[in-house]
Parts: sequence; C-alpha cells; structure tokens
Amino acid sequence: MKLVEERVDSAYMQLGAQTAIQLYLQGQSGNYVKVMNGLLEALTSGANGNAAAPYNNAAASGWDGNTYPIYGTLTRATFGGRLLTPCPVNFNGTSITLPVMETMYQLVNFGSGEYEPNIILTTAVGLGYIRNNYQTQQRFQNVTVAKGGFRGLEYNGAVILSSRYAPGSYLTSSSGTNDRVATRYLTYTTSGAVTAYPTGSLSTGESIWFMNARKPQIKYRISKNAPFNGSLDDDGFIPSAGNTKIVGKILLAHNLTVLPGYHTYGYNFQS
Repeated sequence: MKLVEERVDSAYMQLGAQTAIQLYLQGQSGNYVKVMNGLLEALTSGANGNAAAPYNNAAASGWDGNTYPIYGTLTRATFGGRLLTPCPVNFNGTSITLPVMETMYQLVNFGSGEYEPNIILTTAVGLGYIRNNYQTQQRFQNVTVAKGGFRGLEYNGAVILSSRYAPGSYLTSSSGTNDRVATRYLTYTTSGAVTAYPTGSLSTGESIWFMNARKPQIKYRISKNAPFNGSLDDDGFIPSAGNTKIVGKILLAHNLTVLPGYHTYGYNFQS
C-alpha cells in the first residue's frame, strides 16, 4: 500500500505541474485546442494598444505575439466592459521598475478589498530580480504566507509568488526544451505537433502577472465525480500483463473561467 500511495502522490504532483503549465497558455487555436483556456487568451483581448512606454505594445499582443478578441465564445468588442483587458506591458528586455509595477497594479485596482489584486505571480528568476533590486529599499512589506502555504513578499497587500511554470527564461531556454515535464506534456497533448514550449516574444525574459484571485474574478473548477475523484476503482485500475504489477490512472477534469478586466500582465523583462 505504501508503494501505491507514493505512486498516487506522484501522479497528483504531475497533474499539478501540467495544470500550472496550461495556466499561462491558450486553448482556442492551432495545436493548443486541447489545452485549458488559460490566462494568455483571457488577458490578451487586443484592445487598448499603446506604443508608448511602459507598454511598448501598439497591437496589445500577448507574450506569444497574438491577440484573442474572442473569449468564452464572446466577441469582446461587442460586449465591452470587463471583457476588454489592459494592454500587456512589453518590457522589451529592460528592467522591471517600481513605477511600472505600480502602473500595472493600478490598472486593475478597482477599490480596496475584493476589487484589488491579491496575487502577483512571476518566475523564480523574476522574483529574484524584484527581491534584489527593491527589497533593500523597503518598498515591499513583510514576507507572508498565502493560502495553501505559499510564501512570498507583499506589495500593496498583494502576495508576490513565483512559479517554475510561469512563462520565462527557464521554460524557453534551449529553444523551449529545457523542462522535460513541459515538453512531454505538450508533446502528448498535441499528438506530437508541439514538442517544445513556445518562446513567443519572451526571448530570454520573464513575465509577471497581476491577478485578483477571488471569486468571481477567477474560478477554477474540478470534478469530484468518478472517474475524476482520485479513486482507483474499476475505472482506475488497468489490466497489466504481469501478475506482480498494478497499473492505475489518475484523471483530472477541470475548467478555468476569468473575468479578464480584473487582471493584467507584462513580459520580457531581463533584470
């Protein structure tokens, strides 16, 4: 039983990594239609393009170089409102600065409490840039522990967290083949059509995401019904050719919905 528990735990860790990879991708075009409809398409409406600093993004394109004028089958220009998003900031290889962070924060700050960002997420390298550049200036509040036990800095009350699978130099290095989990997941999901993480407009830079991770601004749903409830019952065990082997599967059915106008992001900062 101990071995079964270890294997099941490993399977759940794999599902967690795959979910984190999908979170920042799109799932409506090309070879990615089997991927979750992630933050890339949700937060890149193509509206509010701005060629001036700090945006440097006349087309309001995302880190993959594309825009997504339709989200959740809705044409954003028709409905307007919070379906339209702020222009993503293209750092163009420059440094992340406090004035730009404040600009991005205020773009999606609609009042204290439930309508202000509470999560700022970046890569591990990106968090290192922020910590090294600005923590000594005491512009950031104490280290805090967010729900789920994640530790991070605080900025304007929002917790700054890092993720291995946020788009950045780690995933895009070696032409997008640096992380085995990411490349295997994309290869299997796209039936071999995509064998590397997309580099897009990231070059060797990092991304940063300002999010209001509260309901209804973001909802992440998982099914608890069989065969998606984690039980290795008749649907979970797979017949094996060897009488000393137990083969099972862990399945996940999930869905992400976002109110786009409450969040924003930037990409390709390198210091």
